[in-house]
This record gives sequence, structure tokens and C-alpha cells, in this order.
Amino acid sequence: MVTWYADAGIPAYLLIDPRDGTWTLRTAPRDGEFQGSLRGRFGESVQLTALGAKIATDGFVRYA
Repeated sequence: MVTWYADAGIPAYLLIDPRDGTWTLRTAPRDGEFQGSLRGRFGESVQLTALGAKIATDGFVRYA
């Protein structure tokens, strides 16, 4: 799906993984691939510059 979103020109793709409590933000789509990648852990905010939003992840729940 990541390639499909990049092909479609979606400016930011945020993947939340409750299995290990991490997130990955992919940005700058070009030629079917995202050029930028930023990773973090739950508790670290995610800045979605393309959307002018900031997401707090400290309330996200991990799988047990």
C-alpha cells in the first residue's frame, strides 16, 4: 500500500504499529516512493507538516 499512496501523490503516510509502540511517517512522494522517513515511539508527537497538524501519541495503546 505504501507504493500505491506514493504513486497517488499522498503528501504524508503515517503508519501506527501498536505491536511495538512505534510510528513511521513517510513524506515527499516521488516516482512511486516516499523520499522521507521519520520514526518515533508512542509518547513522541508526530508533526504532519503537509496537513498543518500535530498528533500526540502518548495516549496510543500498545497490544499486550
